[in-house]
Amino acid sequence: MRRHSFALGLLALLPLPAAAHHPMGGAMPQTIWQGFASGIGHPVIGLDHLAFLLAAGVLAAALPRGAALKAMAGFLAASMAGVAL
Repeated sequence: MRRHSFALGLLALLPLPAAAHHPMGGAMPQTIWQGFASGIGHPVIGLDHLAFLLAAGVLAAALPRGAALKAMAGFLAASMAGVAL
């Protein structure tokens, strides 16, 4: 068991690089405007992101008006915090 845990720990030290956004025209964004367009388009290009956006909208629609506005404001604030990272 210790050997497996040690091997798993070693594998955890070898992460693979990943791109957070899709390439534009086969290349990563080179300017801030290309990055902005990539960031705006990213949530609707990936099916998983689009499903999350739709679920957030359905959840907000099921809440009373004041709570829905707070939920959507929180969603927007969390999205902007993610951008700031």
